[in-house]
Amino acid sequence: MQTTKVAEKKEAEKIVMLENPVASSSIPPRITKQAVPEQDPEAIWDKIIRAFIYGLTFLLPLLFTPWTFEPLELSKQILLFVLTAAGLIVWVLKVLVLRTFRFVKTPLDLPIVIFLAIYLLASIFSVDRVGSFLGFYGSFHGNFFQILFLIIFYYLVVNNFHTIIQIKRLVGVFLFSGMLALLYIALQFFQVYAVSLPFAQNPSFNTIGGLLTISLFSAFVAVLALGYKNSSWSGFFGGKIWRVAAIIIGFLVLLTVNFTYAWVALLVGTLVHMVFQFGSARSFSMKNFVTPLVMIILIVSLLIFQIIFQSVPLRNLFKFNLPAEVRLDYQTAAPVLKGLIAEKPILGSGPNTFLYAFSKYRAQSFNSSPFWNTRFDKGPSEAAELLVGTGILGLLAFELLTMIFLAYGLFYLFKKRDQTSWNLALALLSSFAVLWFAHWIFFFNTTLSFALWFTMAGFMAVSRVIGNEKLKITSFSFASSPRKTVGVVSSVSLSLVLMIVFLFFASAVYASDIFYRRGILSIKDAKNYDQAQNDFERAIRLNRFRPDYYLTYGEFLVLRINQELTKQQPNLGQIQNWLSLSINTSRAAVDLAPGNWTAWERLANLYTFARPLVAGVDKFIIESLIRATENDSKNPILWTELGQVYRLASRRLDPSILGKGADADSDNLSDEQENIIGSDPQDPDSNGNSIPDGNEALSGLNPAGSGALPDSFLVQYIKTDQESLLKAIDAFRKAMDLKEDYATAYYQLALTYEQQGKYEEAAIELEKIRQRYPTDIIIKFELGRMYFNSGKIAEASREFQQIVAAVPNHSNAHYSLALIYERQQNYKKSLSEYQKVLELNPENQGISQKVAELESLVAAQDKQKQKNK
Repeated sequence: MQTTKVAEKKEAEKIVMLENPVASSSIPPRITKQAVPEQDPEAIWDKIIRAFIYGLTFLLPLLFTPWTFEPLELSKQILLFVLTAAGLIVWVLKVLVLRTFRFVKTPLDLPIVIFLAIYLLASIFSVDRVGSFLGFYGSFHGNFFQILFLIIFYYLVVNNFHTIIQIKRLVGVFLFSGMLALLYIALQFFQVYAVSLPFAQNPSFNTIGGLLTISLFSAFVAVLALGYKNSSWSGFFGGKIWRVAAIIIGFLVLLTVNFTYAWVALLVGTLVHMVFQFGSARSFSMKNFVTPLVMIILIVSLLIFQIIFQSVPLRNLFKFNLPAEVRLDYQTAAPVLKGLIAEKPILGSGPNTFLYAFSKYRAQSFNSSPFWNTRFDKGPSEAAELLVGTGILGLLAFELLTMIFLAYGLFYLFKKRDQTSWNLALALLSSFAVLWFAHWIFFFNTTLSFALWFTMAGFMAVSRVIGNEKLKITSFSFASSPRKTVGVVSSVSLSLVLMIVFLFFASAVYASDIFYRRGILSIKDAKNYDQAQNDFERAIRLNRFRPDYYLTYGEFLVLRINQELTKQQPNLGQIQNWLSLSINTSRAAVDLAPGNWTAWERLANLYTFARPLVAGVDKFIIESLIRATENDSKNPILWTELGQVYRLASRRLDPSILGKGADADSDNLSDEQENIIGSDPQDPDSNGNSIPDGNEALSGLNPAGSGALPDSFLVQYIKTDQESLLKAIDAFRKAMDLKEDYATAYYQLALTYEQQGKYEEAAIELEKIRQRYPTDIIIKFELGRMYFNSGKIAEASREFQQIVAAVPNHSNAHYSLALIYERQQNYKKSLSEYQKVLELNPENQGISQKVAELESLVAAQDKQKQKNK
C-alpha cells in the first residue's frame, strides 16, 4: 500500500517537471512539485476549468429537477451545456490573457471532426430540424447540441488534466457519483424514498433513466469499479469501500431488473479486464486475477439461472412493484431501418426522428401485435438510432471513431504495460467495452452517452500524460506578431461570444419548461386559468421552437372556451378571440414540425371542437388529417378519424336556408328567415362574433346566439353529399385493411351505410366485427338498431335482450325493447320496459308521458278483456 503511494508521488513529480521545461535549473528539484504550480498563472486557469469538469462529472448522473415538466433528461443536458460552456469560456479567456494556445493532438481528432460534420449536415437536412437540434420533447437525447458539447467536454478533459493523479481523481468522482445513483435506485426498490417529491415516490424512479437503462449503467459502473485501483479505503472519490459498494449494488440492480443484455454487457467488460490482467499486466497478481475470475463465474451462473428460471428475479422474490418496460426489438424495427435507408441512405431522416421513420416505414403486420397503437420514438439500439438519424455516413463515422479508439486502446495496453497508469487505462477501456457492446442492443440517454465520451476522454488524457500524444503549442504576442494575434484573438473572441449567447439560449430553454410545467399544473383548477394562460405564453416567448408548447396552449384555450360557454351570458367576443388564438397557435406548431403526424392530429381535434362554433372548418379538419395520414399512412386510427369527418361533413345545408326576399343588413340572410331564426334583421352580426349571420346559418350555426340551430329547424334544409360518404367509406375500408379487427372502423362504416339508407349493409359490417368481439355491448346495440331499422324485429329483439341480461341498467336497450314490443302491440311488455327506462331516467318527461299513455292503454285493454269475459 505504501509502495503505491510513493510510486504515485514520484509519477506526479516527474510529470510536472516534464510539463514545465522552462523552469529555472537553479530551483531545487525537491521544491519543484510545490513551487511551480503556485507560481504558474496557467495552473490557476487549469484549476478553474477542472473544477467545472469535476462538478459536471459528479452532478450529471445524480441530477434531476422537480420544477421542469421533464425532470431528468432536460436538466442533465442543460447542466452539460452550462458547465461545459463555462469550462470552454475559461479556456478561451486563458488564451486571451496568457497569449498562448495549447492543444493536444490525438488519433481521434479527424474521426471526431468528420462525425460532427455529418451530424450537423444530418440535422440541417432533417425532416424535423427542431427535434434534431434540440431533441424530441420528452426524450432529448441525441440532439446536435448534445453531441457538440460532449465533444467539447472530451477536449476539455484531454487538454486540461495534466497528471495521472488529476485523471484518477476525475474517474473517482464519476465512480462515486455512479455508486450514489445505484444506491438511490436500490433504496427505491425497497420503498425507502430519499426524496419526498410525489413523482419520486415510485420504486422504479431513479436518476439515470428507465429500468433497462439503469441496469446497463450498473454494468458500466461495476466494471469501472473493478478496474479502478486506489490505496485509499474510505476516500470519497475512489475509496475501496465505495468501489466494493458499487459492484455489490450494481449486481443487486442487475438481479432486480433482469435485463439479459445488461448481464452480457457486464460479462464483456469483465472479460476484457481479466484477459488483459492475465496476459498483459507487468506483474502477475493473484488478487487482480481472482477477483474478475470470480465475477465472471458469478455473472455466467446468474445469467444462466435468470434465463432458465425467468420467474424468480429479485423483483418477484421481494415483490417489488416495478413496471414492465416495452422495448422495440430488431425484428420489428427491421422494416423501418430498411425503408428509411432505401429512401434516405446518405444522411438519414435527421437525429431524433425515429418516430417519423417508425410511423412511415413500419410493417403493416405490426397492427396485429398487442402494441399496435404504440409509436416508438427510439430505435432498438443506439446504433439503429444513428443509422436512422444520420444515415449510413453517420453510422460509419461513429463506428470508425470507436474502432480507432479501441485499436489505439488495445495497442496502448500492450505497449505500455510497464507504466503505473496502466491499470487506470485498463479500467477506462474495459468500461468503454461495456458501453460499446450496449450501443448495439439498446438506445442511450444523456448519462450513458456522457459515460461513453467520458471513458474516451479519460483514456486519451492518460495516454497524453505519458507522452505519446503531441502537444501543439502556439504562442503569440501583440507586439511581435500582430497578424497572428488578430487571427487568434478573432477566433477565440468569436468562440467566447457564441458560448455566451448559447448560455443565454440554454437558460431560456430551461426557464420555458419551468413555465410550461406551471401552466399544466394551473389548469387543474379553473380559478387559475388566467395564471395558466400567462405561464403558457411566457413558455412560448422564451422558447419558440417547441411544438408541444403551442399545441398544449391551444388545447388549454379550448378549456377556457368550454368554461365560458357554461356561463348564463357567455362573452361571445372573448370566445371568438380564444378560438382564433387557439387555431393560430396550433398551426404554428405544425409549421415547426410538418412531419409530425401527432401535431396534425391534435390540430384536427382543435378544428373539430371549433366545428359547432365556426363556419366552414370541415375542410381544415380534413386537410389536417390528410397531412397526418401522409406521415403515418399505416395508422388505422387516423384513417378512421378522416372517414368520420367525411361522414359528418356529408350532411350539408341547402343554400335555401338563407331564404329569399329583402335583406336589410346585407348579411346574405333574408329578413323573413332572420325573424324565424331569431337574429336581428338590422344587424349583419347579431351575436357579435365577427361572422356574418348568413355564413353562420349556412353552416348550421345559430346567428342569434351560439351553437347549432335546432335539428327541428335544420331537418328541412339538410342535404346529403354522396361524394363525401364515398370518401368516408374508402377511408374506413383503408383502416380495416390496415387492421382487420379494428372495431371502430367497422362501427363507423356501418353508420355511413345507415346514412345512405343501406341498413342491411350496415348490419353485415357489424356482424363481421361481432364475431371478433361477441360480448361488446356497443357493437351488439348498434347491430340491434340496424336490425330494427331494416325490419328484422326478431333479430333486433334478440340482441337487446342479450344486452339487458348482461347489463340490466342499460337504458337504451330497455328503450329499444319497449319500441319493439310496442310495434308488436305487446303493450304490457312495452310498458314494463318503459317503466325500467323511467327508473333509470326519472327526469325524462317524454318517457313519463309514454308510461302514462301506455298505462291508460293497458288499463283499457284489461278492462276490455274483463268485459269480453
